[in-house]
Amino acid sequence: METGFNELFPDILDKAQELYGVFSTIGIVLVFAGVTMAAWRGTFGDLSTLIRSVATAGIIAVVISVFPDWIDQLQAMAYSVVDQLDASPAESHRRFAELIVEPDVKGEEVGAWDILWADKGGLGMVILYGLILLFANMALAVMWICFIIQKLVLVFGVSVSPLFISMLALGVTRSIGVKFLLGLLGTICIPIGWAVSDIFTASLLKLVTGDSIGKASNESLLIEGAQMFFVVIVISLWILVSTLLAPKLISKMLQHGSQIGADLLSGFGRSLGQGTGYAVGAGVTAAMQGGGKGAVASASTAGGLAGVAMGAASSGSVLLPAAIGTLAAMSGSPTQSSNPNERAEEIARKVGV
Repeated sequence: METGFNELFPDILDKAQELYGVFSTIGIVLVFAGVTMAAWRGTFGDLSTLIRSVATAGIIAVVISVFPDWIDQLQAMAYSVVDQLDASPAESHRRFAELIVEPDVKGEEVGAWDILWADKGGLGMVILYGLILLFANMALAVMWICFIIQKLVLVFGVSVSPLFISMLALGVTRSIGVKFLLGLLGTICIPIGWAVSDIFTASLLKLVTGDSIGKASNESLLIEGAQMFFVVIVISLWILVSTLLAPKLISKMLQHGSQIGADLLSGFGRSLGQGTGYAVGAGVTAAMQGGGKGAVASASTAGGLAGVAMGAASSGSVLLPAAIGTLAAMSGSPTQSSNPNERAEEIARKVGV
């Protein structure tokens, strides 16, 4: 990912370094102002304030000189936590396959063919694997976008950081400096949010690949298969939603002390609710526009996914489901009249209104 960022923005680091030097000069001026004010108070007998200010100025000077290196190290540590815990949402399909096949060599490449012939596998498990693989690839795209955004935020944040670090030397601006540093720390810890959400992902994957569903239900194979398919749908949506939610919630936790677990679950429920509403709205719009069954199904699917994604981003639009349904109806092969009024009258006649 680092290589991709440097290729996209080849000169941004050099420009940020120049800006860092400019703000370092401004920061030194602020620190000097703080020491001067403390020295003035010291002439009235408040020597403790003078000593504390001089010590603070020395610490701030050291921090400013090494701050970019600290940020790089912290960012690398955050991503190493995800790698060490094997908690990347984009690798959920691989872990699902390994739980089914149980390869002799750890890290051995496992695919759909291995799942098909495994003792705990079969055609049904291959289909479920494909579904999880689809959402894992979506999560990979989200992670790449988050990395680019994170890197840009950190580059701009670090370039102006001397100004805010120097604010720690002045009592009237200290709270601003603390708030800035906590925001920067929240941006660095974005991958930690994915590691937290992986706790639930791992539990759901073991639930599907184990015998828990069959033992708990003690029902027919059809009911057990339906339960397993439902759990896999939940896993797939959770992978996508938690990947979108985790960066924002980990920052919220660090800045406001909120509970990331409760926020993840409530955000997941909110996203599912919005996705359901969007799916119904898009499907109804496609039907009203005269779209066929295929158009209605595609509109509902696209609307549902859009609703889930926008719910995770805490945004929404009442026009989006209608737009999706209209586009699906227009792109499909209409089987009935495309006049909305005639279509509404036809539906009314069928229901006896």
